[in-house]
Amino acid sequence: IGPDVSALKSEKTLSYFKPRLNVSWSPKGGHQFNVRIERLVDQLSFGGFASSASFENSVFGIGNADIEPEKHWVYEGRYERQFGGQNSFVAKLTRRVTEDVLSRVIVLVPLTPGAPPTEPREITVNVGEATRDALELSGNFELDRFGMKGGIVNLGITARNSETIDPVTGVSRRVSNDTPFGWNFNVQQTLDNGNFRWALFLEDDEDYYNYSPRSFGKQAQLMFSGANITWKPMPGWTFGAGINNILKSGGRGWSVFYDAGRDVGTPLYLQESVFEGATNFFANLRRNF
Repeated sequence: IGPDVSALKSEKTLSYFKPRLNVSWSPKGGHQFNVRIERLVDQLSFGGFASSASFENSVFGIGNADIEPEKHWVYEGRYERQFGGQNSFVAKLTRRVTEDVLSRVIVLVPLTPGAPPTEPREITVNVGEATRDALELSGNFELDRFGMKGGIVNLGITARNSETIDPVTGVSRRVSNDTPFGWNFNVQQTLDNGNFRWALFLEDDEDYYNYSPRSFGKQAQLMFSGANITWKPMPGWTFGAGINNILKSGGRGWSVFYDAGRDVGTPLYLQESVFEGATNFFANLRRNF
């Protein structure tokens, strides 16, 4: 790390070792195991270096030129089972250990030069470590045996767990914006020797919490659904159409704001939000020459 600081500029050069190991093993046909170990380094956001102001909530922030990017060790184990045709099952377990977690905290600064530090300001700092674990199960299954010729169903579920130390309260909690559970479902059918295909999909995620130095809240989005078709009426021509968010699903959330840090402050107000989802349609026509 080589810093270059002057009255007119402040530069910082960072370099990190990022090894990667990926091993695959197929003990017999239709079975494959994969292990991956990798170190990742995030990009720093300009927002961590710059000052900020929110007059609506009376929250003011200062920049920090000494922050480091978050570094992650990723450990992943994956198993795939092929049953023939388009039938398959995949199980994947991932553990991510994050070092130098970036978070916002409150510090006291002097209002004027030489004055005692009494004014609260938010600042981005590296606060420690966080862990994230995820188990993903997914599968593709042909539906011919159930009377739907050319049909395929895809199912997927993801369960997540995470842990970090809250930099404001010092209490262990989930990582901010970490969704505990999610699922997706997709069914499609191909007909007329591949000239016509239709699909329907559904997906949903569990509610999640978010945290900041002076607030915390909960966010939720309702189930998302859609459908589409693809039709080849003649050689060289393809027509596609679809609809997204059939149920006009939106979201909702709430946040509690404090007059100081969450560890010592008093709740000021509760803010609730609801947004309506919109259904949208699309259609396209393509000509191949």
